[in-house]
Amino acid sequence: MSQIEQLSSVKGKPMIIHECYIYTVERTTKTKSIFLCKNRDCKARCHTSLSMEAFLSHPTSHCRAPQLDSVPAIQLKNEIKARAARTDESTSTTIHSTLRTYPLSDAGQLSKIEPLILMIQRQHQIITGFDLICDQFDNDADDLLEYFEKTCIGTDRKKPQFDHRLWNIHDRVVATVPRPNNSVEGWHNAFADRVEISHPTIVKLGEKIRREQSKCQVDMTKILQSHDIKTKKACYRKLDEHITRLANSFDPTQLDQFLKNMAANITLWVFCFL
Repeated sequence: MSQIEQLSSVKGKPMIIHECYIYTVERTTKTKSIFLCKNRDCKARCHTSLSMEAFLSHPTSHCRAPQLDSVPAIQLKNEIKARAARTDESTSTTIHSTLRTYPLSDAGQLSKIEPLILMIQRQHQIITGFDLICDQFDNDADDLLEYFEKTCIGTDRKKPQFDHRLWNIHDRVVATVPRPNNSVEGWHNAFADRVEISHPTIVKLGEKIRREQSKCQVDMTKILQSHDIKTKKACYRKLDEHITRLANSFDPTQLDQFLKNMAANITLWVFCFL
């Protein structure tokens, strides 16, 4: 059986290393995971089991030599993330402890120290925040909390099923970009209302699409001219403004109060629709 080393990318997506070649996941089916060479100019691929412990289809030939110097940097970032999740030590201690075994010959592949510090701090904040939330529940919710811990947070010995970078939307809130895909669903519903019938003819559907395209072009022109396009209801806009202000004023030393303030906004929003 060929040896496979499992890692994760900066965005938390699965990666594997085999014979010094790095592969990133393309897609996952019900029976296997399909990986592609990290270098997109190379067409090499392989199939693994869902646990990524064995090859179902061995890697095809590569068109280039392996990038030996990039592997230690990826391994270091994964080790730092894992250590931050299982220990309460300070950020500097975590970095210094993991750097001790890092080869000096590959120091040029390391990124700046600031992203590593930020990664550790966020790891600690997520774990601390989850512990604070758990304290608000009684014993009847143990199964639910255990599910979230295994799926999204991670335990001392096992990383979560979904990496923090996949579901943590703090950066999206600060950048004022959409958090979920509600805007896409809203457009679908609005367009369905404009079409009016479930099974329109090709001619009628084409006419509705043409009008929709014209409307989008008008909106795009207004945006380029600095006009304010109100595409959301007032209640949603106010909620977004509250959440954005909270995210921008986030203080790691006041994590408990931050979670309470965020929960209050979500609770008020729910009550508005009851």
